[in-house]
Amino acid sequence: MADKRLTKKEEKFIDEIVLTDASGRQAAINAGYSKNTAGVIAYENLNKPHIQAYIEERKAELSEFITTFLKSICTAI
Repeated sequence: MADKRLTKKEEKFIDEIVLTDASGRQAAINAGYSKNTAGVIAYENLNKPHIQAYIEERKAELSEFITTFLKSICTAI
């Protein structure tokens, strides 16, 4: 996991990016950032190395979960 700690809004932003089909701007709005600054915040967040690292980590976790889930379904059939 990346060394720098995330704020609650950054965590929510990452979840919105990884778990939904939201654009960066919409993910920022859904995370609680102002509609007036959401586009700028999204751009800034997506360019922060620690946020990029967390996004990749969350994507890997999600991929592993889905793979395990699908394998369990296939073996149950």
